[in-house]
Amino acid sequence: MAETARIQEISADGREPAKESTDQDPYEGPGRILWNFLKSVRLGVVLMAGLAAVSIIGTFIPQNQPEDAYKDAFGDAWTRLLSGLDLFDMYHSSWFRLLLALLVANIVVCSIDRFRAQRKIIFTQNPHFLPERFRKQENRQSLISPASPRELAGRFAHHARRSFSVVGTEQRGKTTYVYAERGRWTRLGVYIVHASVVLLALGAMMGSFFGFDGYMKIAEGETASQCFERSTGKPLALPFSVSCEKFSVSFNDNGSPKEYRSSLALSSGGRTLVKKDVLVNHPLRYRGISLFQSSYGKMPPNRITLALTPSGGDAPLTRTLSVGESSTLPGKRGVLTLKSIADSYAFGNRELGETAILVLQKPGAKAVEVAVPFRFPAFDKMRRGEFALSVKEYESPYYTGLSVSRDPGVPLVYLGFLVLIAGLFITFFLSHQRVLVELSENKSGTRVAVSGIANRNEPGVDERVKRIAALLSAPAGA
Repeated sequence: MAETARIQEISADGREPAKESTDQDPYEGPGRILWNFLKSVRLGVVLMAGLAAVSIIGTFIPQNQPEDAYKDAFGDAWTRLLSGLDLFDMYHSSWFRLLLALLVANIVVCSIDRFRAQRKIIFTQNPHFLPERFRKQENRQSLISPASPRELAGRFAHHARRSFSVVGTEQRGKTTYVYAERGRWTRLGVYIVHASVVLLALGAMMGSFFGFDGYMKIAEGETASQCFERSTGKPLALPFSVSCEKFSVSFNDNGSPKEYRSSLALSSGGRTLVKKDVLVNHPLRYRGISLFQSSYGKMPPNRITLALTPSGGDAPLTRTLSVGESSTLPGKRGVLTLKSIADSYAFGNRELGETAILVLQKPGAKAVEVAVPFRFPAFDKMRRGEFALSVKEYESPYYTGLSVSRDPGVPLVYLGFLVLIAGLFITFFLSHQRVLVELSENKSGTRVAVSGIANRNEPGVDERVKRIAALLSAPAGA
């Protein structure tokens, strides 16, 4: 037979005996004040509300944006105030970390305080039942059976062992009590939910303390080994180098980008670690660091082909130059050097766009700076030199914009959600059930009374009581 229990007085709610707890607070004096503060349910509600408010604020105030974007949105005064409150990077702020730490402490202390009373129910070796409490249940079923108390007790015990973990029998005077209990462990459901919240908070704290959110731009064919923190622009060294071996972009008919793809290679110590094509929503992850495709663009040209048109009407000549490279003009007419390529160039009140800045050094003369706009091939004719310069071709390599992030708390967060689902399922769909069958013999047969108690899902235990009553009222062998 399964575990046997004593039947003795319990509290009016049908649970454990109403004994004065001998457990004491683990601290005295100031320690008790701190303990009572941390176990306050009101504190937990305030902290949860505070974190919810922070999340709402975070949806209205974009996080980790450039300062100019905030000034455009809020103005200088409000930007200084909100920045001083760390509302532009609140998830890494000291007050956000303090809220999380207090929440963890509050949940742990509340759980310990409550568990000290619950542990006697969950882990007791001698579960307690009060017959008087069962007799007051609305689900109580009474009947008269021609079978003997011993036969009925054996019938119920045989049935109960299939679905109950504890089955016991006790004889008190002329009455036989058969009890069954199941799901005592389900009372741990609330503590599993508490543990899941702690895991989620610890995961968030790990991400806040040890994670980062950065960005990097790499031109096609180039390599970088650091990114820049998004909130401060501070350079962050990576444990590997990132190479953009190839970048490609395709466009829709309306000119909007359809897909852009970066072929990335990670390397360290001259050894290639991993290669992968990165697209939007298809990041590259390595050693806890994720690289997301976030943007793209064109780098300023660093190599151009110039057309040199003689003023006398002869056929044009071409020269291909990189920034800093020089070329000798025919007939010893001087040396032409590509000094730089400017993103914009103003002439008078007009903006000419990308412009090649060249230096023309004629023999025995002072060097002259010549501006050659890409979009205006006839612009240099106004100089009336021996050659009119224009940009015939140029190379503008693409760059890939990558979001680089590391959040070591993500595994804890995933685990926390799994534990939360398990805890909620246990809490809302499972229950601690106890059933008591009273058997007393009289002149007309055996008087049978069946009743049950559950800490949750009372309709479920009511239905179980009805089935047990039907089982005991059935003829022997039915």
